[in-house]
Amino acid sequence: MLGQMISQIPKIKIDLTSVQTNIIVFDISRTGIKPEQAMVKLAKKGLWVVPFGASQLRAVTHLDVNDEDIARAGEILRSVFGNYTG
Repeated sequence: MLGQMISQIPKIKIDLTSVQTNIIVFDISRTGIKPEQAMVKLAKKGLWVVPFGASQLRAVTHLDVNDEDIARAGEILRSVFGNYTG
């Protein structure tokens, strides 16, 4: 579900076929935001991710994360990346 939401954000690249577990890695290079900056912006809104290489972020869900939590994560990602103009 989270991978699908991420795939709808135009400047983020994600290979949905690689999403096989609760670990999601996605490329934010086209957003113009560095992974470390993105981590801080997302954390301020309540979404914790970690940089994963020079242009990617890694998000991990666990069994206590429900559909409502995933929807909120999608909203936060869109608020940071969906309208970003650099």
